[in-house]
Amino acid sequence: MDDVCLQLEFDAVGGAYANALVEIAQEQNSLDDVHADVDALQALFSENEQIKDFLFNPVMTPEMKRDVVKNISKEAGLSKYTTNFLNLLIDKDRIEAIEEILEAFEETYCKMTDTQVSQAFMSHCLQRYMLSIPVQGRIGSAVNQALFWLFCIS
Repeated sequence: MDDVCLQLEFDAVGGAYANALVEIAQEQNSLDDVHADVDALQALFSENEQIKDFLFNPVMTPEMKRDVVKNISKEAGLSKYTTNFLNLLIDKDRIEAIEEILEAFEETYCKMTDTQVSQAFMSHCLQRYMLSIPVQGRIGSAVNQALFWLFCIS
């Protein structure tokens, strides 16, 4: 029961914060830039459990978490709006809801821009990417996740 309540709270928080981020991005004419940042963060969090573990760890100080966000933002080239937003989540002790926030942002963005990735398209992309895995093994780290999207558009 507690897990259900916690998930409902994260969903509510996610929607509220996602709407705030959309609003800020629109006001600053940066909606597409912030959307690209959201995509990058979703990929990062799905690939790197250690970053999530660090950011979600209550023992880590807000300063330590902001340093990690600063490094992530620099390496990923995140917009200042996204970086400030992540720092706000740390300051408000809401960083644990980041995945729900990013998901809610994505849903809102798709509705606003009347875009949606179809299940069939994603299945097609996944199949093409899975076929590339033996190639990745032969040529090492030169082939990475960008290959996934390359196969999607080719």
